[in-house]
Amino acid sequence: MKKLLLLCTLFISTFALADQWYVLDIDTASRAKQLLDKQKNIILWCACCTNDPKQNIQLQEVNVLPYEGIANSYYIKIKGRNITTNAVVEEGIDLAYVHLLKNKKKTRNLAEVLKLSPLDPCTPAFDPRAIALNYNWKQLMYDQLNGYTSLRRQKTFLVELP
Repeated sequence: MKKLLLLCTLFISTFALADQWYVLDIDTASRAKQLLDKQKNIILWCACCTNDPKQNIQLQEVNVLPYEGIANSYYIKIKGRNITTNAVVEEGIDLAYVHLLKNKKKTRNLAEVLKLSPLDPCTPAFDPRAIALNYNWKQLMYDQLNGYTSLRRQKTFLVELP
């Protein structure tokens, strides 16, 4: 019985991390929309999810929509263009995995900006220029610790933000 309980707990906790701040109350959804409306680009990335590369999204539209199945619950749906692949992106977003461009060299997590808790964005702030070809923040940290100037050494991996 204890093993079954432990297995159920692990199973539920695995899925609980996947959607931390997808379903929102109207106040949180409205505040998030206000911030997103001021952004030209955002980065979508779940660092703890497998096969989820960083996506630099040029925003075109941000909407707050009712979440079906739970009363007084909402979610944010964005529409935009992936700058790296040029693909159209139209999806609901989890605020825990939305990264705002603080400046050309640093990001800020949207859920952190909104002071949402509990939160695990799975990554510290990262250099948003290192998006293409899976060049990630761990590689940037490794290069910086070993005295390499990552941005000079890896020019082909960098995406200039508009």
